[in-house]
Amino acid sequence: MDSTVGSWFVSPILSGIVSVLIFLVLRIFILEKEKPLEPGLIALPLIYGIVIFINVFSLIHDDPYLHTVWWIAMCIAIGLALLIAAIVWFFVVPRQRKTITEKLEKLEEKEAQITDTNDNLQHNEKEPNTEKKSSLMISEGKDIENGHNVMDETKEKEESDDDKPEVSQLFTFLQILTACFGSFAHGGNDVSNAIGPLVAIMLIFLEGDHDQSEGTPWYTLLYGGVGISVG
Repeated sequence: MDSTVGSWFVSPILSGIVSVLIFLVLRIFILEKEKPLEPGLIALPLIYGIVIFINVFSLIHDDPYLHTVWWIAMCIAIGLALLIAAIVWFFVVPRQRKTITEKLEKLEEKEAQITDTNDNLQHNEKEPNTEKKSSLMISEGKDIENGHNVMDETKEKEESDDDKPEVSQLFTFLQILTACFGSFAHGGNDVSNAIGPLVAIMLIFLEGDHDQSEGTPWYTLLYGGVGISVG
């Protein structure tokens, strides 16, 4: 009981420390780089591999039905991690590079158009012909307003690393993957909580006692998982 209560406090503290360390590593070696695209793409297979390794090893080693020794679970986790890392390197990385590069090119074209618009506005302001100025007054006003708005947005994007396309989209698929594992972990915990009373009722009905000497039947876990998914 003491170890269970202690885990309630130790687990979130350790999770927070690990999260901060991971963020600092990513910030130093990727996010703070002048051009974070290539360092990020190089790191993607490694990050995917680590995520897969941790989750697969935890699932196989802690599964009460497989009874897998730690070194077999380790070998399986490493093999799957290397496989996923190879898939990411040969398929995901080229796709990410192409997508992000195209968006960067479009952003550069947009900034070039803004520069041309500002140059034209400055040129028109220096024209001595008052009739020309009078005829262009309304359109210039609109162009100036639009130009300033877009310039402000561009300046904000330049000041914030989080708004860079290569930063905001680099870990998109990885975030989806970690979200799936997070949902899986929470779902597994919810299934355990939900079917606890059901298991106790089954034990009392079948064995006349609520003490559980063996693992929970797999079909009961399946029933709980399907119920939560449908709900």
